[in-house]
Amino acid sequence: MPTAAIPTTRMIMMAMTLRSLLYLAISCAVFLEPWFWLPGQIVGERSQQAYAMTPLSTLSFRDRVMVSGKRVNVLDLCEAEKLPEDWQVHLAGIDIGAAPEGNAVKTINMDNMRIYVRQLLESQGLNPDKVEVRLPDRINIERRRQIISKGQIEEIVRQHIQKTTSTKSEDVHVEAVGMGDPLVVPDGALSWEIQNPLHDQASGTTALTIQFYVNGTGSLSSRVVSKVQVVQKVVCAARNMKRDEIIGSGDLKFLRINIAHHPERFLTDFEQVVGKRLTADVTTNQPVDTEALDKAVTVKRGSTVIVVYNRDGLNLTAKGQAKEDGTLGDTVKVINMDSKRAMLCRVLDPHTVEVVP
Repeated sequence: MPTAAIPTTRMIMMAMTLRSLLYLAISCAVFLEPWFWLPGQIVGERSQQAYAMTPLSTLSFRDRVMVSGKRVNVLDLCEAEKLPEDWQVHLAGIDIGAAPEGNAVKTINMDNMRIYVRQLLESQGLNPDKVEVRLPDRINIERRRQIISKGQIEEIVRQHIQKTTSTKSEDVHVEAVGMGDPLVVPDGALSWEIQNPLHDQASGTTALTIQFYVNGTGSLSSRVVSKVQVVQKVVCAARNMKRDEIIGSGDLKFLRINIAHHPERFLTDFEQVVGKRLTADVTTNQPVDTEALDKAVTVKRGSTVIVVYNRDGLNLTAKGQAKEDGTLGDTVKVINMDSKRAMLCRVLDPHTVEVVP
């Protein structure tokens, strides 16, 4: 009587190898894109651990999958909230490849996916016909993104201007110009770095490069041009004033104006202006800037002054006449009214000058 052939160990190993290769081919064909799989984590010979998992009655997949990380796992494809915890842990450990970059979309081959799901269930000791598998007609995988709006860009520029000019936050106004569609970067912790800032004072524009980082990794670089206004309270004329007038506190008032073009020219304190002489006419509400100011005239041309001579313990005084205007500390020409001799004197106060050695 013929006896049944008993498979040898070598034959069993060959059968197992062929089966594993079949599973690998199926899993690698699930996606239209060339994704990398870890087949040993997906299918294989049944184990005691597989039988210990919670019985599964339903396995549902999403038609649109949004992922945040750089990799995708099987749990990302499922309606995870409907799965037992041990299944969530198991499926989360099955890596299926890199997430799409940028705005790209990866699509799953559903014919191969159906075959793969059956093999997955069998590998865990389940009868695929006893589990309700809910597969959509199509599964698209996208990278979860965040939008960087024009308003966010303007706020980044505003913070940069505020920091570099030591200006109050409410004094800086920014409008990004020439900006097209909002910027799109992957989801995650967003940070940025300002590079190559250029400021054109004549036009009041600032151009700079913003390097964006997501979770500490460089993601996007954008060159931004903005109109910048730095509005501050500055000293302005309260009335029309003529050249050579000496400015008093009643001649001034404060107005808030844009000083972004030439911030160094504007004054923010009356004490910087009062008592000084105008070098040009100014009109009401016009800022009194540094270019329109000179020191106040202390001694006027033609005025009578006391000329003091101090040298080697000798102290003499005489009357003199100033031949030119002079401010405190200036050297002016003075005529001795007795000798009619001209001399150079330093202005000490409105009534006194001292002979220069």
